[in-house]
Amino acid sequence: MNPLQRLLLTSGFLALISQLPGCITSTLHADHNYQEKVSSVLIASDGKSLALLGDKYHYIIDAPQELTAALNAPLRKKLEASIGTVKIDKHNSMQVWLRLKENEQLSAAEKDVALQLGFKPDYEQQLELSYNLTGKRYRAGNFQPPSNLLRLDKIYSVEIVAEQSTTETLVRAPLTPIAVAADGAIIMGTAMLLPVLVPLFVTAYLNGW
Repeated sequence: MNPLQRLLLTSGFLALISQLPGCITSTLHADHNYQEKVSSVLIASDGKSLALLGDKYHYIIDAPQELTAALNAPLRKKLEASIGTVKIDKHNSMQVWLRLKENEQLSAAEKDVALQLGFKPDYEQQLELSYNLTGKRYRAGNFQPPSNLLRLDKIYSVEIVAEQSTTETLVRAPLTPIAVAADGAIIMGTAMLLPVLVPLFVTAYLNGW
């Protein structure tokens, strides 16, 4: 191999090596996207949490007082709930966008109640209440929901975007705190979990990290 060929080969090799760190970094920090099948949404009797039950994971969301009040108000039968993409960091902390919106015409009295709860008219003058919520992802483990659990009208597929990095230690999701009592009730600590009787609508809404 003559000096010119050796120089060209060395230059090409160095150029190839210079590309690797960016590719490796991109691969190591790539997000993991998956679809979670959600069949039940539950609300804690103490009004502090919402729980989405999936096959592999449970997603427990911190619930603001206004949201809990709206889900317990009589007007809930005329609302639909929209859930956007769930974003989870490497410590299993989560962010999720949720919106309650009227899907049937509210009466004047119901509108007054909704406005008191913080609902506001959208561009179509329909009342809505939206939140960017936080929570935690848990492993479902061997949890088996009771056969009499009131489920959603169908199984919904919710988009999950999970941050992951092999350059740092990922924290494994803790085991779910949700359990089934001897009488068949679903409990979380001292709170009973009750089904949310609001139609669910899954959206493609996604914010950046």
